Amino acid sequence: MEHLSRAATPLAIYLEYEHEASIERNRYIYQMLLSNPDAVKDSPWLEDYRRMLADFDRWRDRISQLYLWSWPQWAATLPDAEAIQRGRAQVLKLLMGEDAGRRGEAYWRELLSRLNLGSGELARVKSEQGRFLEKFLRDEYPEMRRRSYPALSKLFLKQALSVRNPTKIFRFLDTAENYAELMTDGPEKRALLEMIEAAKWRKEAR
Repeated sequence: MEHLSRAATPLAIYLEYEHEASIERNRYIYQMLLSNPDAVKDSPWLEDYRRMLADFDRWRDRISQLYLWSWPQWAATLPDAEAIQRGRAQVLKLLMGEDAGRRGEAYWRELLSRLNLGSGELARVKSEQGRFLEKFLRDEYPEMRRRSYPALSKLFLKQALSVRNPTKIFRFLDTAENYAELMTDGPEKRALLEMIEAAKWRKEAR
């Protein structure tokens, strides 16, 4: 999204911008997961990526709650800002009525022009953000999930085979199995589940 003019709109940390920035970061994690999974296995953002895959709406709400809790005086949504603009318009009309021409018509026209500019920007950006999310969820998110499940299953299987701690081994294997179960039925899914089962038997036999 394009940034809003701070002179014409309420000063805030807009949650929609934070959602978009988090999506962009997870696009990078996705590409790295497919091309170089070892580079993301210890990434602090892998868990966030996995949360996004599991439930997009819940993931987005979590980001909003984090900002609202951390910066309650600054965090806001675009609809919040539109409500503030409407309140400003009401106050401006009251002041214009009470002014009785002391400041001059040009003064009030300038304030009203800036207010209208800000309201127009907010409406434009809210519409743009809605289109961005709609396109992402329609064109990218399903494919991202489909291709990530086998990649994550293999990543956690590899981690299980590389550690000695029994608790970690079975946690990694269970995670690998969960992602394999989410895959579309086919030879790759069956092969992965067989490898995971074999790894479990080998670890239990030790």
